[in-house]
Amino acid sequence: MPRIRTSRTRAPPAGFEDIEPILEEYETKMRDAENESQEGKRKAEGVWGILRVTHLRSRYIYDLYYKREAISWELYDWLLEQGYADAALIAKWKRTGYEKLCCVRCIQSRDMNYEGSTCICRVPRAQLRPGTFVECVHCDSTSTTCFDMDDDARPGSAAGQAKAEATSRPTSPGGAMPKPVALQSNEQWLMRVNRDGLPICRDLHGLFTTVIISLCDRWPDWRYPLAFVLPALVQRMQALQFVQIVRDSANGMQNMLSLSQTKTSFIMSSETAMRICQAFIDAALLQRTESTEDEVYAPSPKGLHLIDRFVTRHGIATRSVSNLLNLHELCDKLLFLERDEQDDVLLSDAVVRIVFHRMVGLSPRRTESNALGMALQATHARDSTGQMYETAHFASSEALAWLVNYTTLVSVDEAIVLGAHMVRLGWLEPETGLPPTRSNRVATVRVDASLRVDGAECEGTFVEGETYHITELGATVAWKVDWVEQPTTMFAAEQRPPTSFFQGNPTNVMRSVSPRLDEFEGYSSYVDANPPPSVSPDLAPPSRANSTRITPASRESAPEAAKEAPAPPTAKPSYTLQDVLTQAPLRRAYASFLQQRGEGTWLRLWCHIEWFRSDCRLATSGALTSVSDDDPTSALPSEVVQPTNARPTGMDGPQMRTSLRGLLVESAHVRLGPYVDDDVLADVHAPFAAAWRRFVDAPPLVDAVPSAEAARKSEQTLAKLLVQCAAAQKHAKAQLQSPLLTPFLEALARGDVSL
Repeated sequence: MPRIRTSRTRAPPAGFEDIEPILEEYETKMRDAENESQEGKRKAEGVWGILRVTHLRSRYIYDLYYKREAISWELYDWLLEQGYADAALIAKWKRTGYEKLCCVRCIQSRDMNYEGSTCICRVPRAQLRPGTFVECVHCDSTSTTCFDMDDDARPGSAAGQAKAEATSRPTSPGGAMPKPVALQSNEQWLMRVNRDGLPICRDLHGLFTTVIISLCDRWPDWRYPLAFVLPALVQRMQALQFVQIVRDSANGMQNMLSLSQTKTSFIMSSETAMRICQAFIDAALLQRTESTEDEVYAPSPKGLHLIDRFVTRHGIATRSVSNLLNLHELCDKLLFLERDEQDDVLLSDAVVRIVFHRMVGLSPRRTESNALGMALQATHARDSTGQMYETAHFASSEALAWLVNYTTLVSVDEAIVLGAHMVRLGWLEPETGLPPTRSNRVATVRVDASLRVDGAECEGTFVEGETYHITELGATVAWKVDWVEQPTTMFAAEQRPPTSFFQGNPTNVMRSVSPRLDEFEGYSSYVDANPPPSVSPDLAPPSRANSTRITPASRESAPEAAKEAPAPPTAKPSYTLQDVLTQAPLRRAYASFLQQRGEGTWLRLWCHIEWFRSDCRLATSGALTSVSDDDPTSALPSEVVQPTNARPTGMDGPQMRTSLRGLLVESAHVRLGPYVDDDVLADVHAPFAAAWRRFVDAPPLVDAVPSAEAARKSEQTLAKLLVQCAAAQKHAKAQLQSPLLTPFLEALARGDVSL
């Protein structure tokens, strides 16, 4: 305890006024620890809070003089003389092996159960058996961490511990040291915060797991098993000890070898603890229980998933944590979103695409919400050409609830912004046109026109309370794409385009989505909006122009005469366009029929794109050795034996395709080149030709093994070309369907065309 200052006390040296407010706050914490109730505590627990504040204040003064060199020797000696720090403990910290000593009592060999032994907290962590959890009876420290906790430390004591890394050396006006409170202050940066002044997502999850694991040792209220009231959680948050780690790195590179490191311990105010606890609720990490007496909370399935992930990674195997995980419902899968390390925002549209792909699931016929997708109501709608396609619609509230409960989004506000990006990208459309003024939450996002992808808008709005349906493009993204691995990217935060297709964190290989290489169409068949007279009447287009749901009831309500009418003798065979394209005899006969009419370009284009995709698949495995120039309609890649080859060790798919870029460029010339200067593609010709030229005009590779940057650039151009190939193939199928297929089937029925 500091001595009481009297008229005889020597005046403090210069510089004391800069740190006096911080010392006064430590003194306030000391008085709170001294006046804390001892009810329900063991005998040894009564002094834990006092020893903790003494340790933190001593470490603070020690760091000021020995680490930061921020105070003079005269001030340092005066502080020790006046009792602001434990001189004996600081003397031990200067010795090798005792840098993290929690208290001097822990190294005394006297008064121990075994002669010559020391406290259990001095046992190296590597020498403890897995799953062992012990705490020092003198000061409540755990293993060799004392009141400090690194990433791989085991939290779990009643006090709990957490880490907060700072991105730069903390400063405050006047050059003084930062205050140990006001976590959300923009001037002190004791922890990285987002735009709302709350800890970033990763640190928020770390705080949550730490405080819940610390609560598992002794639940604050016996009336609520495995649950707690909010004030008890706030009180436990105030008991957490934070460690600020400041690293001075070479040229400001955080990933380089640290040249120096400084640690300073801090404590949390009640206002900050309350804000963070409210952030836990907003992020769906906590949920209300059925108790009616107080606001009783328990960890949600999402929060329990984070706890289970944390204890599995760090080997925590206590009975209290196991009871918590076994008695509550656990979310089996949680979508972790990649965020920027500086501003904590989502990285790119690729992240939005992944979230959308998971949110709508694998089918438009989902009846319940779970980790694999939300509940959808299947329906049908018309595309721009009048054809019917299968889709689904849902309420915005259900989408927002799913995004918060099954992803690492930290609030409904983030979820509604993510929904606005889905609207901007053209994947969702509103149905009822609810005015934004009648909604509680509305989000509008805008991006630069130079950064948006093809077909996307610059602005999108998501309105809570609206009903949305999945557009034709959204159905393509959701149910007609496949997963592929993408190479690491090295874009800085200010350089990343928000609409880029291949963007990721510079330190992680991100899994993104790209057009499927084997089949872009075919998750479900289209219903012809303008059927010929011989088609069943129950598929006739409705009189209304809007979307119509086709149900079994509508089929049963068809006229009986239409159901029982026999087919005419000369009815054409019931072959679909997909049958004609995939069955070799029909396709060859169709090619001859079109050649006689001078319309063979469309079928050759469709088959050439199939062969180009096959070349891409062969290049992925390293089996592409040559490009043939045979008739594409005679056989498809699925009808011939393809070569196989084992991919070299250490090369992923994108790098393998990049190394064989020369053969892929040759394939693009042979398969797609004849259609670049031809205007048969109409509206899709310009983007198709531009994507083709960007791919074939790219500079050749120099290295045998391409770098990550070279693979990224090559994959970018290849992905854009494949997207345009899919659009061209769809346009070709539309031409092969409406004006050409019916005469071919009639000629086939008459016998004019032979198989």
